Amino acid sequence: PNHIGLAEQCAQYRLKLGRPGDALMLLVPLEADARPFAAQMLARARAELGDTLAAAETLARAYVRHPESIGLAEQCARYRLKSGDAQGALAVLVPLTEILTAPALVVLARAAAEVGNIDQAETIIARGLERLPDDLVLTGHLAELRLDAGRSREAVALLARVEDSAGPAQVLLLAKARLFSGDPMGGLATLERGM
Repeated sequence: PNHIGLAEQCAQYRLKLGRPGDALMLLVPLEADARPFAAQMLARARAELGDTLAAAETLARAYVRHPESIGLAEQCARYRLKSGDAQGALAVLVPLTEILTAPALVVLARAAAEVGNIDQAETIIARGLERLPDDLVLTGHLAELRLDAGRSREAVALLARVEDSAGPAQVLLLAKARLFSGDPMGGLATLERGM
């Protein structure tokens, strides 16, 4: 293509129209010098075509060229985890732990859990909550980890702090935690207040 910006926009439209193969044909010639936006679209096209590992590799190469673009590393780790490479996701995200977004911290924690390190997963989320104390996604994920570990009272205490601002996912989780901690009436009341 003569104009890279137009090619990127055209590829974006093709992706939105459900034509990842067409987007891929446009973007592959640009890959060596792809800007972060183009690399993300190229990875998305590869993932939509069923190759999440190639999507992760695309983003890993782009992150080497654009280390200031943390979003490339975060998405790379998501694709690595989705393709079954939890160790690869950890390798990408662990060095960035202190600056990751809440969704990326959840990916990092899931990767830690997948390799069997539940304590590390809980520590990742707990530290994220120190930095982002009002984040409902992190609060919900930490509560899930505690609930899965049989610590339902801790999950209730954690979720009760955010009950007034909780979304449906956190309300359901709080009700479940109350049920598992021996308070089915409290669980029902939580659901009724959340409706």
